[in-house]
Amino acid sequence: MPGAAAACGGDARETVKAPLVANDFLEAQVDELRGAVSSGYARGRHGARQDRQE
Repeated sequence: MPGAAAACGGDARETVKAPLVANDFLEAQVDELRGAVSSGYARGRHGARQDRQE
């Protein structure tokens, strides 16, 4: 059993769900930190969130 699946007890749904939940948490942290950084320090680089197209 691969590492991620083993960490989730072999449950395929939980294996897929775990990184999605972690990503949501990290995105919330980034949004909170962007609000805490002064606009002068960031020089306007962190305005409204823009989704990248990759």
